[in-house]
Amino acid sequence: MLMDINAQSPRHSVATHLLAACLLSFSTSALACNNALEIKAGAEVPSELKTITKQIAAKFCDQQVKLKRPADRQKVVITDGRRETGRQARYIAACMKQSNKCSHYENQEAIKELKKVWEDTADAKRLAALKRKIDDQVSRKCFLSKHLSSRALDLRRFDHATKANCSALKADDKRLYDIIRSYKYKARGSDGKERKYSAKVILCEGSKADHFHLNFEPLGFDPKKCPKG
Repeated sequence: MLMDINAQSPRHSVATHLLAACLLSFSTSALACNNALEIKAGAEVPSELKTITKQIAAKFCDQQVKLKRPADRQKVVITDGRRETGRQARYIAACMKQSNKCSHYENQEAIKELKKVWEDTADAKRLAALKRKIDDQVSRKCFLSKHLSSRALDLRRFDHATKANCSALKADDKRLYDIIRSYKYKARGSDGKERKYSAKVILCEGSKADHFHLNFEPLGFDPKKCPKG
């Protein structure tokens, strides 16, 4: 009796179809997540932080694809990275005009120095004076913002919130937050020893709740201190 070599038993056929479906699902997810990390134009991202964030983005994208989330909610977008002092000076000038006087910054020793510059300088010269002071602070390892130290990134939030409810995360943001918190990367501390770290996530920065602010340890400096040089 002749047998069709292409014929398959029902059990074999089912297994083959299941395997094909799994392979298709894997390849679809892998293809969709090839470019899971997007860097906004103008954002300067240190190579170490880019490598870490690409891994986070791949994990997040894979999860989002499996959940059949829309394509625009599968990518992780870096909106800010290393910040030059002129731009930081503009941010400080803006918050000095507000009632809170930059109180949301962790390094209040740095803010105290900048407040004095602001109060002692004529309006037209304030921005340039703030930049000079921030340049001076950076040279002393006094970092008003971790963005100045190349140890911080901002990631886009999918669902913007107000300052009052910035800690209330909706589904996509919650999944991204959980992946960031659970992802471990290796880095050497000031003692030369390699350790595992997770990025520290800040949900509320000033009046904005449109991004996650990530700090990457080890920082290499005291974030609350402003050495005198």
